[in-house]
Amino acid sequence: MSREYPKEIMDKSANSKVTYKVVTVANPAAGANFSQTVPANKIWEIQTIHFHLVTSATVASRYPSITIDDGTTMFGEITVNQVVPENATREFTFAMYIQQVGNFFNRMSAPLPLLVLNAGARITSSVGSLLAGDQISAIAIYVKEISIA
Repeated sequence: MSREYPKEIMDKSANSKVTYKVVTVANPAAGANFSQTVPANKIWEIQTIHFHLVTSATVASRYPSITIDDGTTMFGEITVNQVVPENATREFTFAMYIQQVGNFFNRMSAPLPLLVLNAGARITSSVGSLLAGDQISAIAIYVKEISIA
């Protein structure tokens, strides 16, 4: 499988600057998911998405995933296929080149497909059954950023 950029991105990037950087995302309020938008005049190739989830004592099964949309229409979802119970602390890493979903000492990982996102696209956590006392934190997205002149 070829991992090449579409021609229109390559044409735009002829006069562009490429950097690798960590985008830290502010912690959302308790019981809320996070969202990060690709800034204007940028193209992001997502390398990793990392966050922590601490669940409250309220009994429920939380189902973490990441959704990708263009601001209105969802066009991708990456799931961990693991349930997080009450009173739990878990770390999640979605990364390129991870071969399978894993759960190792409360650190869960899942493969991340090649994601090349234009300005305005959003990366959002989508935790099914997220409750008011649950907290997502320590959110970091490692990106290859192409600045378009």
